[in-house]
Amino acid sequence: MIWLLLSILSSTAIMLIFKSFKRFQISTFHAIVVNYFTAMLVGFPFVSDWDVVASSYTSWYYYALILGSLFIALFFLIGRATQELGISVATVSMKLGYVLPIVLAFTWYQESLSTIKIIAILLTFVAVVLSSMKDHEEHHDLSKRKWLILLPLIIFIGSGICDAIVQFTEKKFFQESGFEAFLIILFLTSATLGLIAAIIHDVKKGKNNFTRKNIIAGMLLGIPNYFSIYFLFKALNFYLNNSAAVFPINNVGIVVASTLFAVLIFSEKLNRKNVIGFVLAIISIILMSLEHLF
Repeated sequence: MIWLLLSILSSTAIMLIFKSFKRFQISTFHAIVVNYFTAMLVGFPFVSDWDVVASSYTSWYYYALILGSLFIALFFLIGRATQELGISVATVSMKLGYVLPIVLAFTWYQESLSTIKIIAILLTFVAVVLSSMKDHEEHHDLSKRKWLILLPLIIFIGSGICDAIVQFTEKKFFQESGFEAFLIILFLTSATLGLIAAIIHDVKKGKNNFTRKNIIAGMLLGIPNYFSIYFLFKALNFYLNNSAAVFPINNVGIVVASTLFAVLIFSEKLNRKNVIGFVLAIISIILMSLEHLF
């Protein structure tokens, strides 16, 4: 359970750092690029045997490239959805992406399915939606930009594919260990693509946004970003053949922890729907944990 808890706390730290960007006028785009380079560098000490990596990387290399490309693309799309459609829409779209690995767990990977697990998973859906709802959502005129309506669907599918690839690579290549090098290639891919996009953006604008402030913010973001995925892999390793429990608990746990810290640190207010969602999230985690994780 400790690996799952550490993954949740690392992901929550990411959300809190993102929350602070606006206050300190950080360029999110450029901080994200630096964050991926930082995450890559943080991962190097965790690779214990480079000879093993050299002999096996061809089997998983392309999955790391695909996942790294999806990561940076999703960051951009989530940022756009947050600006155009609101935080709630973006959050729900992203967090409900764990549907795909759950479906794969019960079908492709033949994991066990029980009544308690079904109830817990259904509760997580309701919990994520309610936890993200606000009383006063901004009104967005989409009449001239109908394509924006597709953004939540794209984020939902993209997040699900990312979780599914993590699930697949862990089961096929890294059930015991060895995923550390995979993460380095993943983050290097995201960093490279992001850097290219950032340079093109800065050249067009005639301004270098890789300022000291943005670089420091990116470095602070990169540390928990690496460990959020590192600990998720460790949790999947520990709870073999039980990814259907790990992914919902991880995502809902992030919602619960982020909500708690947002209230405590940023003095955010919870409405009735948020409180109900928060309670349902805790119940779903308890049900899932009692059956499989303890």
